[in-house]
Amino acid sequence: SFGLLLEASWVDRWLHFATTLMAKVVFHENDFDYDDFVASMQQEAKLLDVVSGETARELLEASKGDANWDSFYRREDDPYKPRRYLSAEFPELLHGPSRLLRALEPLLPSGFIRFGLVQKITGSTNPLLFDVGCGYGSALIPLLRENPCLHAIACDLSPTAVAKLAAHPELSNRHVQTRPWDITQGLPPELSALGGGAHRKPVDLALLIFTLSAVDPALHVKVLRDLGSSLKPGSGNICFRDRALYDLTMLRSKTRLGDRTYARDDGTLAHYFTAQDLIDLAEQAGLELVEPPKVCTVRLQNRRKGVGMHRCYIHAKLRRPFEAGLGSKRMTTEAHRETQNKTENYHFDSSAGRRMLPWAVLLSLSASAAALLVAHGPLRGQKNSFFYFAVRYLSKVQT
Repeated sequence: SFGLLLEASWVDRWLHFATTLMAKVVFHENDFDYDDFVASMQQEAKLLDVVSGETARELLEASKGDANWDSFYRREDDPYKPRRYLSAEFPELLHGPSRLLRALEPLLPSGFIRFGLVQKITGSTNPLLFDVGCGYGSALIPLLRENPCLHAIACDLSPTAVAKLAAHPELSNRHVQTRPWDITQGLPPELSALGGGAHRKPVDLALLIFTLSAVDPALHVKVLRDLGSSLKPGSGNICFRDRALYDLTMLRSKTRLGDRTYARDDGTLAHYFTAQDLIDLAEQAGLELVEPPKVCTVRLQNRRKGVGMHRCYIHAKLRRPFEAGLGSKRMTTEAHRETQNKTENYHFDSSAGRRMLPWAVLLSLSASAAALLVAHGPLRGQKNSFFYFAVRYLSKVQT
């Protein structure tokens, strides 16, 4: 153990291990009271007049297709910051082997978790994530770092964004499929054949992060209904986050197409949601809300101008209701929630960690001891030794 700590790289790994166990994402979500803010905006805000019907229809039509979003991504090298808060907002995104096991990953040989050995030991599965409107991966890349067990399908309207994401070095050796795709046209081929007995894996989690607001409001129900059809019945969730009514960008918009729909200068759309919007959309799309929608409020400060800026984001989790099968009664909400709680407890309880921990510790200590023997012990420099090849194998575990 003392010899192990002499290696600076191993010290770094142990420090990373400790901080991963203790670290907690801290983010702003309630900087001001949203109801009071809406009441003040209704009295003070001077909203733009809605443009004429013909002009609005032309702008809505021009917003469709990939041209505007592709131009946006060609202009912007890195338009969005990494969305590291998602795993805190949506703990479901960390499903898979236990959190302790994921924290242990830096101490284990490369690929131990990622390529399925842990799943075989613990009996857990790799969750399938569908990232709609993935862009350059501002949501997907941080999630893959936190949960290496994720398998993912990522699509975006912009071929430029998808090409850049596919070339990201952190996606090599990951189970991630990328595709340029317009979600208003239905599900991508990887998911479109889920029904009718097709042998396709249903989606465990769908990300709809600042995506639905860029879609024509007339297509919102269709998009949610299509996403719902790809989810695993009873446990598949849509993680939704988007712009709320009276967000700063709404007050700065210059072209108003409808009640809460605006056109940006680059030709893309921006719709601003209320909690009632999401309740109505979920009902029309045949989905259920896991919990009531909430608005996260963030106050920013422009220090140069001395101006406060109010950002409003709406957050919700939608789920495909459980269907017991043809000819069977639909599971009641109470029974479904009890089943879902059992499933979530399986993912996060300590039993999986207890079953796996002896294996992880044994393999980690074995690899460490072998590495020390080769690097500093009597086998130093003996590249033909059994330990040398064992260490090389353990450090490159692949499926």
